[in-house]
Amino acid sequence: LECRRVLFRSVSKYNGTVSWNKVKQDGVEFALLRVGARGYSTGNIVLDENFADNLKSCSQNGIDVGVYFFSQAINTYEAIEEANYCVAALGGKKIRYPVIFDSEKIMNDSYRTENLTSTELTNIFKAFADTVKAYGYTPMVAGTKEQLALHFDLESLYGYDVWLLDIGEKTEYPYRYTIRQYADDGKINGINGNVDYNICLISYADK
Repeated sequence: LECRRVLFRSVSKYNGTVSWNKVKQDGVEFALLRVGARGYSTGNIVLDENFADNLKSCSQNGIDVGVYFFSQAINTYEAIEEANYCVAALGGKKIRYPVIFDSEKIMNDSYRTENLTSTELTNIFKAFADTVKAYGYTPMVAGTKEQLALHFDLESLYGYDVWLLDIGEKTEYPYRYTIRQYADDGKINGINGNVDYNICLISYADK
């Protein structure tokens, strides 16, 4: 059983320059870094401008990483494009933790994926997952319990790792997950502002 602290959404350009040596000294063992995102209205893909520096600095400081991409793919072609984008951004670097398809509802605005059926969104994720797996990486899907339960075919997700975004001491999500975000107001030396805390429940070293 792994139960480790991890940085999630806060590790992006919005936190500016991160002092990863201080992060390591504060007891963080792995971090999940944002590669980039597809615009929820434009559909354009944008690289997180701090991703390369964060990836390099984590490696230099002995912090294991996974990466995530904020997806707004509306078909399998775009999902494969996003997966290839993540792999290209890694530049051949092998990472211990997953390459993650992050699917979320946009609050108070319309967005590209809001009218997809659960079957369509599940097939889009599978196209992303199959692509990153073909490159030797572990795929994962991330979402809130509402997003996962209402907008994915959970039966078809059997066998895929899940990152559950559910703030609080306990969760009512009844299905399998391997990482859970449980707080969004954490503090870590070396990072400006709040960061998200997560626990990992399996050993990716054995996968």
